[in-house]
Amino acid sequence: MAKFGRFEFGEDEPKETYDGSHMKLEKGYVKILRAEPSIFDPQTEDLVAVIHLDKGESMREIRTD
Repeated sequence: MAKFGRFEFGEDEPKETYDGSHMKLEKGYVKILRAEPSIFDPQTEDLVAVIHLDKGESMREIRTD
């Protein structure tokens, strides 16, 4: 599982963190998703969070287990 952090410009520590498997950028929003494959549907994804970044903020992966 990966951990993603929302950062303010110039900060070393994230303002918020989220656990998920990957993130997607769609229409100005960052979606954090968790892939939970099953034998019935190997493409199953759960939506963990939808984040709208303010000016000067960024989202990046900070850890992968």
